[in-house]
Amino acid sequence: MKQPHKIFLKRKGYRKRNDNVPTKIMSPSPDKMLQAKVNNLSGQIENENENKLAKIKPFKDWKKIGPFFNQVVLIFKNAQFTNFKSSFIKLKKVFLRVETVYTLSKAIFSVFILITIFFNIYLSFFDTYFFIKKWNVVFAKNSLLDKEDTLKFINILENNRQFSIFPSTQYWYLTDTNLTILGKNEFPEIEKVSIKKRIFPNGVEIEITTAPILLTLSVSIEGKSRQNWRVGQDGGIVGLDNMNLNTELVNVDKIISFDKPDFNLKSSKLYVQDLAQLDKLYFIATVWDLLKLIGINYNYTSVTSMNSADFDVKIQLPSGSFIWLDASKFDRNTIQKRILSVFSTNLKNQLISGSVKYVDLRIAKKVFVCPANLECAKAEKTN
Repeated sequence: MKQPHKIFLKRKGYRKRNDNVPTKIMSPSPDKMLQAKVNNLSGQIENENENKLAKIKPFKDWKKIGPFFNQVVLIFKNAQFTNFKSSFIKLKKVFLRVETVYTLSKAIFSVFILITIFFNIYLSFFDTYFFIKKWNVVFAKNSLLDKEDTLKFINILENNRQFSIFPSTQYWYLTDTNLTILGKNEFPEIEKVSIKKRIFPNGVEIEITTAPILLTLSVSIEGKSRQNWRVGQDGGIVGLDNMNLNTELVNVDKIISFDKPDFNLKSSKLYVQDLAQLDKLYFIATVWDLLKLIGINYNYTSVTSMNSADFDVKIQLPSGSFIWLDASKFDRNTIQKRILSVFSTNLKNQLISGSVKYVDLRIAKKVFVCPANLECAKAEKTN
């Protein structure tokens, strides 16, 4: 039997192997080699990007992310994905530049914080240049503190310190809230203190708003000139009307005398302690509101005296006519009905025109009218 390999050797078309021919080693084509390099470098760049981006906190360092990606895209766009080695070197430089800028920013911010701390320490303990020395005080409409209280308030501001350390009147520390709190603590009538204008380096203009007052009481004190005192809603004397605002002025006819020569009306608490006298002031304010409601103007109101037993009230109109009232006999509802019913007639026009001298409403259920051309002896005697 013939050997199998000999049979195969004799087959047609089969060539005998020549062991002397050198073996060829197969290698990839140039295109495939370039593609392999691309894949390798891309993987390295991707790993490097992940490491760098891992160090960037998305919320804390968000400002670095935008410029970083813009430069990365620009590098690969210019390289057109051909020269990846050069692109990778450029990318690495971008990372180093971003890191340098971030480090520099942290250093600048730290220096800024230190400067701010030292500046505040200097202002708090050593500086006198920025202390407020020039005060310009203005008042809102119908608001007022008398001169004595205004000077007292400024003195409080200049000597106050927050936490017993920081001065409240430092140019840089001055705020509306602090001023208002200090004002209310000393003067309950103050509602708000606001900074209108800062005058560098040590001046300021502030505006004071006080609570609405009840009326202004004009009195003649023995041995002194006439004084106008502002009366608050609670009956307390707020202060002197130094600016002559004359808000809802009530004149006291008789001269007032005090046992003590240094007696001060502001410290007397007259209307706070004597509620009957305070009711008289509220009675006057109520009548004013009713007259305005029915269209009767007035320009002068007076009481005979500040005696607790004296309740006569006289209201004079621009025409010269006047109305007499008694503050002790009528409550708010009664006087409202009385005035609205009496002056719903032609008597209102007569008062406004001045054809009557006065209308006396002091006696309940009666109305005395004195024409302008007559002498009303009985009514005048009642007055």
